[in-house]
Amino acid sequence: MYHGGPCKTWADWSWRWNPWPFVQAGFAVVLPDPPMSLGYGDRVIDVGWRRWRTGIAKYAARQVEMIRDAAGFSHNLWFSWAVASADIWRWRQRCSLIPIWSSLMAAPADLEQVALISDVAWQWVREYGVPTPLNADYRRESVCDLDKLKNCKVLLSHGFNDDLVPVSHAVGLYGRLKFYGVDTALAIFQDEGHSLTRVSNQKDWFRWVIEEMANAIQATDRSAP
Repeated sequence: MYHGGPCKTWADWSWRWNPWPFVQAGFAVVLPDPPMSLGYGDRVIDVGWRRWRTGIAKYAARQVEMIRDAAGFSHNLWFSWAVASADIWRWRQRCSLIPIWSSLMAAPADLEQVALISDVAWQWVREYGVPTPLNADYRRESVCDLDKLKNCKVLLSHGFNDDLVPVSHAVGLYGRLKFYGVDTALAIFQDEGHSLTRVSNQKDWFRWVIEEMANAIQATDRSAP
């Protein structure tokens, strides 16, 4: 599971982004800190600055080469997606599920589009510059090869009142995945924003994701030689 951010760390996790429900369900949880994580100095920040795909995803994949499934929340969903679709993801064929909470970085397939619609666009401009057709950085670091996710199931969830990324973006992302033949599902929480704040919704979300993960693993085991 990758933390939100991009400049955060698993050294301090909240009750919302909580690994323990997965542990209770019998899963082993790994909480890696890829480049741009806090607490490791400026050099680690520099590795991923303006190089999310070519920097962060590269090292994140190396950190978890022995892990079969990847999960992510908020900005870290970008890590999950980028790592799972990266050419260096050598065990990609074994990946069975990518649960994603789609919010701030909800569309790694098009970083420029996210920058244009986010109410914190200044953060994108600070790192990548103004999103214009002449700015190649956005295109270089975007994840557009959605066909590589055909061996995974992607769970998308979004708060209807999200001010950071409009819910329509998650709906569009869901449509693109379906177009590429990716097994995907979308859950929209009508009374939530960027994050889940109501206990009942949090329980529903964890129950949904854990059940889908269990189903995906069972399906993988049945298809194994």
